[in-house]
Amino acid sequence: MQPEDLQHQANHDWLLLRSVSEGRPCFLGIIPELPPEKVRAAYPHKITVVVTYEADEKGLPVYADDLEALNALEGDFREWDPQEQVFRFALRSTGLGQRRWVLYATDVDKMEALVPENDFLDIEAEHDPTWAEVASVLAGVRA
Repeated sequence: MQPEDLQHQANHDWLLLRSVSEGRPCFLGIIPELPPEKVRAAYPHKITVVVTYEADEKGLPVYADDLEALNALEGDFREWDPQEQVFRFALRSTGLGQRRWVLYATDVDKMEALVPENDFLDIEAEHDPTWAEVASVLAGVRA
């Protein structure tokens, strides 16, 4: 498949949602729709990146600086692969003492090679060619 076949406008205008989990607020950002099937097939690996932070009684960052740092970190992620040739953002959540990003990658090793050495990112990978988690959340939003 040629790169031009995978052109799907990277839309950084996410749906912003608020939910409650374990009695605490959770804020979710998600792409507004699933990309076409050929794009999902080209990015079949779900990468979950988690950063834990000190939480207040509501499960949100205690310090404003922590929230700013989490937002800056997302900007850093985007700089690692600005043309989205290795990975694409799909979902992010903040709450319960964690910021969690869900990305979809063409190749797990290529994705991991882009990540600078660190001791604060917890990264897990699994095969998910249908983007099931994103599809499930979007289905719930539309219900």
